[in-house]
Amino acid sequence: MSLKIKEEVLQVENLVGKNSVQTVLQSSLVLPGALPSIERIVWINGEATVIDIIVAEDRVIAEGYIDLQMVYLADDLEQDSANYQVVPWPQAIAFSDYVEVIGAEPGMLGKAKLELLGIEWELQPDQRTINVDVLTQLTALVKQQDSLTAVTGVTLVGPQKIVVNDLPLNIQALIGQETGKLALQKTLTLPENYEPMDLILELNTQLIGIETTVTKEQIKVEGKLGVSWIYAADTGAVYSFAADELVPFETTVPNNTGLEDLIVVPDLRITNSATIESGKQALTYTASLFLAVDLYQINQIRAIVDITGSSGCVVEVRKTQIQLDNYINDKTQQASAQGVLEITDGYPPIREILSSKGEVQTTDYRIDEDKVILEGTISLEIAYLAYTDEELKPLYCKVFRNAIPFQQVIALGGVEPGMTADVTINIRDIRLDLINRETIEADVVFRSTVKVSQPIQTDIVVEALEVAPPEEDPPSITYVFVQNGDTLWKLSKKYHTSLEAILNANYWLKEREEYQLRVGDKICIPRKS
Repeated sequence: MSLKIKEEVLQVENLVGKNSVQTVLQSSLVLPGALPSIERIVWINGEATVIDIIVAEDRVIAEGYIDLQMVYLADDLEQDSANYQVVPWPQAIAFSDYVEVIGAEPGMLGKAKLELLGIEWELQPDQRTINVDVLTQLTALVKQQDSLTAVTGVTLVGPQKIVVNDLPLNIQALIGQETGKLALQKTLTLPENYEPMDLILELNTQLIGIETTVTKEQIKVEGKLGVSWIYAADTGAVYSFAADELVPFETTVPNNTGLEDLIVVPDLRITNSATIESGKQALTYTASLFLAVDLYQINQIRAIVDITGSSGCVVEVRKTQIQLDNYINDKTQQASAQGVLEITDGYPPIREILSSKGEVQTTDYRIDEDKVILEGTISLEIAYLAYTDEELKPLYCKVFRNAIPFQQVIALGGVEPGMTADVTINIRDIRLDLINRETIEADVVFRSTVKVSQPIQTDIVVEALEVAPPEEDPPSITYVFVQNGDTLWKLSKKYHTSLEAILNANYWLKEREEYQLRVGDKICIPRKS
């Protein structure tokens, strides 16, 4: 044979669908008996954990729980200073919800994330029962993954000629997932001019500068944690402090792919706690890091879509239809959005802002020629000290839902309308300027990562064979021993017969999965009459 075929095993995937649904989850919380009654709730924060994802027919089901934590001002007339209390409710709300994703089927890859868009509460007359409404958004996506052998190269030795049509593809597919965890502990100290701590009201951790290193044996993920907190002193006064010293971390997970040329996408979830040390000028910070790592491989290939022989060369091909997301380009770009926030709804005026948090809600994206346009809103939450008639009880929290709209244009070569984008946006910094006691000017710095793919559905060649002319008087039966690379289709074309005829002559093959051949098998090949 003068025709040489190159075959590669391709790992491909395509996005079946992505969808979101909003739901209000309700719960009734009761204050533990040992704690004083509630005068005023300062805030209730929450964090969602998805523990199970099930891909079913046309839907994705996510199950998990929501941890809640409340800071409140106690109804204590005997206290000369503000009496703040912190109440954690681990796994306060269990959830099981679904998102419709048309085309989803069991066995496909599903991912889901539950975001908390808002928490509202109502204190009951007994001052010990709180009715809580949590507005959630469940976002799920489904991908179809497949492994197939495709013809990616053809060479011909000799005087014959062939015409090859091919299609360039950049295939980025998930080929592995690894998980790990790490425990950290560090002592963080207040400056001497700060009033000693009595109670930690809120503890915040920020991930800074994550880097990954890949070897054939393992994947290393390292970075730093920035820690800040709000605390109440013995006097009831409230302060905020951000530690100057960052907390470094480093952890590894095995690389079971054995490949170094990988794209690593780490997802870190942090749970933390703090214990005030005896001198009240330092705390012991403890963090647990749960790491999930997705490993992607990019294959740049030229898939063969057709082969035509000429000058006496006859080439038979077998094609199959594939659906995949052809990777086009990606980019990470930083931007900022500005807005003016007004204190309303009966909240007292601001004396000092203690801390701020932000959350991005992407409402839409549009792909034009060589650019991606993102649109959305940013919600902000600020903890602040207020000017009030009760100077000993000034801590408040205000949420500005969808307060700052933004539009970001990301130049990205090669993208066109009709392509799809995977968008991730993270807030990097929040700068607040107090214009007056009721007005805040906000400048939010965020970083967007966009990966654009082109959905492709086409037929490609998965098997090819140069076929010699049939013999004038072939034997009615030929016995062959299977060699490496042989398939039923190739044997049928080589000996000018049919798949059905070979299967009928070798009934035992029907007992094997997909009629798979094994090297050394003795196959009876009947010729067509």
